[in-house]
Amino acid sequence: MRGFYAPEQYGTWNVGMIMKYKVTYLKQKKKGSARQEAVFYDERDALNWEHHVRSLHNCSDIEIVPVWN
Repeated sequence: MRGFYAPEQYGTWNVGMIMKYKVTYLKQKKKGSARQEAVFYDERDALNWEHHVRSLHNCSDIEIVPVWN
C-alpha cells in the first residue's frame, strides 16, 4: 500500500513525545516592549498564565502555541 506506515519496515513510533504549550507575549518596557515566553506541560496552566499576563501585566500580542518535544 502506498503511503501506509508499516512499523515493521521503518521502526517504531517514538512514544516519548510530549505535548507542551508555549505562551508568547509582548511585555511593555520603558522604551518599547520585550518578547517573553513561558512553556507549560498542561494546557490549563498555559490558559491560566495567559489570563494572568493579560489582566495583571497589561501585555499584548499573547499567543498559545502547541510544541511537540
